[in-house]
Amino acid sequence: APIYNKFGQQDGVLVIELDAQSILDSEAQARWIALLAFCLTVPIFLFAGRWWTHQLIAPLDDLVEGTHRIAQGELEHRVPVRSQDEIGQLATTFNTMSTRLNETLQGLEENVKELQRAEQALRISEERFRRIAENAPDIIFRYRLSPRLSQEYISPAAYTISGYTLDE
Repeated sequence: APIYNKFGQQDGVLVIELDAQSILDSEAQARWIALLAFCLTVPIFLFAGRWWTHQLIAPLDDLVEGTHRIAQGELEHRVPVRSQDEIGQLATTFNTMSTRLNETLQGLEENVKELQRAEQALRISEERFRRIAENAPDIIFRYRLSPRLSQEYISPAAYTISGYTLDE
């Protein structure tokens, strides 16, 4: 190939001699290097892709499992918070919700127990009152004033003292 100076005159000729075998050898070597690079990078990228997918899916799997366990009544179950992103915020909120649900349920159970104790105490008190009223020598009565005037209770002593039955 001719070489020209800045005035357009030919200064010389460049001659390159190449051995075809060395070019073919370089091409074969480049092919082996590319194949080796491909064989090494594909497993690395497959492993990295699987790991990254696991990192994305595992927190969602935890939330799904947590909802099933809470639905089955395991209100003490908590979901692991693996990050501070939206999924981590969702896990934190889920844990707060299940804690409050558990506290509410425990409060309701305590209220039921308290109501049962109060009901038992009222039953005992009513039985005492009835025994006293049934055996008292005085007339004991109770009237309801609203919604309309009506007789609720008159002790048996009313018959003994007045000689009249309740129907009379």
